[in-house]
Amino acid sequence: MPPRDYDLPYDMFEHHIGIAFRLKQSARYHAPAQYVLTETFAQKLSKCTLTPPIIRLAKATPALHATQGCIRIIAAGLETGHIITDTGDVLYFARERVNAHNIYQWESFCVAHKRCQQQLKAMMIDYMDSHGCEELYDKYENRGYFRNTDKQQILTSIIRHHHLNENKAFSLHESLETLSQGMDVFDVALKPYEEKYVLYASNRPITAHLFQEQDGRQELTSFKSYQERYGHLLAIMTATKSLQCSEHRGIFKTPFACLSSLKAQLKSQGIYCGGLSTALQFFAMKCPKRSGAEFMTVSPVPAMHDIFKSTLQACSHNELLQDGVAAILEAGWQSQIRAVAAHEKPIVCHIKRMNIPLW
Repeated sequence: MPPRDYDLPYDMFEHHIGIAFRLKQSARYHAPAQYVLTETFAQKLSKCTLTPPIIRLAKATPALHATQGCIRIIAAGLETGHIITDTGDVLYFARERVNAHNIYQWESFCVAHKRCQQQLKAMMIDYMDSHGCEELYDKYENRGYFRNTDKQQILTSIIRHHHLNENKAFSLHESLETLSQGMDVFDVALKPYEEKYVLYASNRPITAHLFQEQDGRQELTSFKSYQERYGHLLAIMTATKSLQCSEHRGIFKTPFACLSSLKAQLKSQGIYCGGLSTALQFFAMKCPKRSGAEFMTVSPVPAMHDIFKSTLQACSHNELLQDGVAAILEAGWQSQIRAVAAHEKPIVCHIKRMNIPLW
């Protein structure tokens, strides 16, 4: 929240914001005091040595420029590719097939992201409750989810990266909260006559399956284990192929990508909004097209719907894309509609005839 020097009834906001600031109804604070760093706090900032949970992208080499947009199979059930952003950064992509041998690992995979998201959200609330003062550190003991790490330094590294204040902490909390929209529909359940895949983007080359058979089920109940295992991932989604149609569900950025405010600029390649998510969607369209699928269906959340639709329309003929149930029925593609929630609007694409951007 911005500095203030007047009374404000906070209870009128709690119902709408959904975050308990635990402030008195008409508390009064001297505005400059909210952002004063004490000597002790400043010393802690200067002594921070922890690698922050901030993802950075590597610059592309000439060899990577020469092969961008190419998809290849590097192992059974594993396809990979990469693209180069307008700023010369490289993004790596993979599609892995879910099977009876690795399904438990993929189930734990989503649980680990949810746990990290919840813990980081709680950290932002703690920061806001303390008004950015050093008293916050009195709560941070080295136990629970943050065992084997220094929770003080984790928060300090985030503060330094974002030049954090209460207003920015609130924005970060809101960004982390939006991840639930995709996490809640991330589904790797196997059903007869279906092929299930997990697709993801990474900041490092993908040379093998994310899980190995000897890994077993990994709960990853600590921040350290999550950072070591999944700290390189940027965005994730699932795809289900059945009856020559691929359905996309459960796309979300990872908590670390969210904290990093990571964005992929792809305007020179015709992608003007939603760079990272859109690139992953297009990768998820190209892979099944290569294996013979004719259609793709997706029911994006409202915020992503228009971005995805307009990008596809700019790159292909309108008759290859139908938006909404009425248009899909009129085109005779009703058999391609899959799960659609009440607030969603389905899109069906004829990917066999479509020129898919980026790939």
